[in-house]
Amino acid sequence: NSLTEPAFVIMDTADLKDVASKPVLTGPYKITSFKKGETIELAAFADYWGGKPGLDSVTVKDIEDNNKRAMALQSKDVDIIQKVDSANRSLFKDGFNIQDISGVRVLMLKMNQTAASPLHDKDVRNAVAHIINYDSMAKIIGNGSTPGAAPFPPSANLGYDAIANKPMTDVA
Repeated sequence: NSLTEPAFVIMDTADLKDVASKPVLTGPYKITSFKKGETIELAAFADYWGGKPGLDSVTVKDIEDNNKRAMALQSKDVDIIQKVDSANRSLFKDGFNIQDISGVRVLMLKMNQTAASPLHDKDVRNAVAHIINYDSMAKIIGNGSTPGAAPFPPSANLGYDAIANKPMTDVA
């Protein structure tokens, strides 16, 4: 569901002209300064319904490059980063607290199932699915930080229906 994505916003489409230069924010902080592609300065929002946040102010730096972001944390230019790419994970094994947070995004392989493709045959697709080593693929792609699963990780819980799976007590 897109509503759970951190990058998802609901806004008035009649007022989109300034969206790239005036960010939209809700929550315990208000924007005090915005330099596109550089920084966003935030201050505690006194009227936030959830109470006073833990910090009086926060500076968010926009560091796109994975290596520069990692170097900023190593040099203590920043206190926290997100999106530690697999190539830089080993830099933070000692003295850092890395947390893997599950998301709703799933990387997957898709098969061409058109009539002209050999994969149109269900048995061929099944055979291909059984020869893929998902754990090895995840280890290589995610540098050991991504679980392998087939076809979706158990945490995705796709198709689960609590009512349909409730034990029947009255079979009569």
